[in-house]
Amino acid sequence: MDLLKRNLARGLILLAVLAVAAWFVRTLDARQILRDILIRISALGPWAPFWFVVTYVVACLTFFPGVILTLGGGILFGLFKGTLYVSIGATLGAGCAFLLSRYAARDWVIRRFSQNANFRAIDDAVERDGWKIVGLIRLSPAFPFIPLNFVFGLTKIPFTHFFCITWLSILPMSCLFVYLGTLLGDIAALGTSAIVTGKTKWVVSALGLVSTIVVTILVTRIAQRALSTRLPQKPD
Repeated sequence: MDLLKRNLARGLILLAVLAVAAWFVRTLDARQILRDILIRISALGPWAPFWFVVTYVVACLTFFPGVILTLGGGILFGLFKGTLYVSIGATLGAGCAFLLSRYAARDWVIRRFSQNANFRAIDDAVERDGWKIVGLIRLSPAFPFIPLNFVFGLTKIPFTHFFCITWLSILPMSCLFVYLGTLLGDIAALGTSAIVTGKTKWVVSALGLVSTIVVTILVTRIAQRALSTRLPQKPD
């Protein structure tokens, strides 16, 4: 009983922290804060990459808009180094959010839903095929990166699988948005000016739409196939 109370308390604390972080971001001008931070980072010389990565990790834990930092990585460091630093920061941030969610709330979730056959089937399916689902979801810009880090922490997917596939699968989109940041070229324009216009805008929109459709179809098929072997079969 004491263990259940402790797990419940940890879950409530996590929810409270996330709620405060979301309120903080919505209340303040998060984009302006990140622009100011990026300007300060740009003046740090050799330490700029380190503090950029640290900032990205903190953003992943506090629901600050990571896309601003990704674009900023392109402005500060160029395409290759920007993609490298963004992928490192985003993956470390995702890992921290995953661990926070898993060790603060998963025990409570299991106790709350362990008797539900559907939950057990989904949890087992994610443990077996979760790396595929994580990888596919990361390939589409339509799925929110930061909230899903906490969601996956509540599943049974191994941390090493989550961490490695997250890093590999975010590279394409990171590279694309870092490149768009190099085109923007000005930190002051982040979040205030259109990133791309004309034909480039249509190409980027089309890539996002197509990737989202493909990812949704594939994830649905993987989930249905995995669940079909785990859900109890209904009698004819």
